[in-house]
Amino acid sequence: MYRLHKEFGVKAEDLVLITFGQPRAFKKSLRREFDNLFPHAFILNRDGDPIPTLPPSRAGFSHVGSLRHLDK
Repeated sequence: MYRLHKEFGVKAEDLVLITFGQPRAFKKSLRREFDNLFPHAFILNRDGDPIPTLPPSRAGFSHVGSLRHLDK
């Protein structure tokens, strides 16, 4: 998304990101920057899926975007 925005001039508000079962991929400090730049990012997690709990948040990692939980 960042590359589409910076290198190709796509407006950040026109981009949508939807991921499924994504691990925590951002440090908390970068999360704020990402969320401010890309308001249409959504993380869909299925209840009971262990992957979204990795790496641990106590290690400073966080999801970006709006987190949504799916029922089984």
